[in-house]
Amino acid sequence: MSDLITLAQLSQGYRYNSDSLILADFILKQGIKGAVFDVGAGCGIIGILLK
Repeated sequence: MSDLITLAQLSQGYRYNSDSLILADFILKQGIKGAVFDVGAGCGIIGILLK
């Protein structure tokens, strides 16, 4: 992930975890191009990181 992104989370409720960050990093390193269909992937953090 080349650009600096700052993310904030609430202290209660559903929050993203390292799995989402690792998956987004993997996708970016693979050079996958095109649309991403982010369904059932938690709170949508993967879509934000891939934007």
